[in-house]
Parts: sequence; C-alpha cells; structure tokens
Amino acid sequence: LYNCVPNPFNPRTVIDYYIPQDAQVRLTIHDLRGETVATLVDGPRPGGRNQAEFNAMGLPSGVYLSSLTAGKSRATGKLVLIE
Repeated sequence: LYNCVPNPFNPRTVIDYYIPQDAQVRLTIHDLRGETVATLVDGPRPGGRNQAEFNAMGLPSGVYLSSLTAGKSRATGKLVLIE
C-alpha cells in the first residue's frame, strides 16, 4: 500500500509506503518508455510506514510510473508531473 502526495505535482512529491516487516525495498520511477528516471530507495527498510521524496526538477511534464518492490511484494502507481 502506498500513496503519492501531492499528485499531480510540481516538481516535488512524497511517496508514502507501508511494509509489514523489515525488507529489501526498491522504489524506482520510470517514464512511459520504460526508462528509469530515478531510483529513490534501494536497500533495507524497517517494517511500518516509510517515505521517499521524488524531485522531478528537469524532467518534462507527463505521466510517470512508480515501481515498489518490497521482499516478494510488488506495486505500481501513476504520478503526474505538471509544470
């Protein structure tokens, strides 16, 4: 379970996510071509509520996809950057 606030955003947003127990977490942002534009988290995180900030300064307006992997769980979300 995770949420991005604000969404749409310009140029920063915070992604809140919850993991039930300590896990290896990878949180990446991709453009619609599938290119990774940012890696926000890549390592161990404690169970519970966590946050990561996405600063899209320099990226064009548009739709981006977030990909969260925590242990064996995966989730994706849509982010909208508006200049």
